[in-house]
Amino acid sequence: MAKNGTDLNAPKIPTIELPEYYTMEDIRTILRLGRTRAYRLVEKAYKDKDTFTVRMICGMYRIEKKSFDEWLEKQ
Repeated sequence: MAKNGTDLNAPKIPTIELPEYYTMEDIRTILRLGRTRAYRLVEKAYKDKDTFTVRMICGMYRIEKKSFDEWLEKQ
């Protein structure tokens, strides 16, 4: 056992890189849009699945950062 109390022989837990998400407030700030326009944009992306990746998590939209940033660069 190490001085800090960790067991050096304990199995290592694999780390998983989770995607980072923007919130609706982030999208409004980045694009300088009002609430209605931001929701329309994100709802369209959620339904069409052709612009950027949007997930519905616990009833809230979450926009995948990498996907959104790539879409924004093309605009």
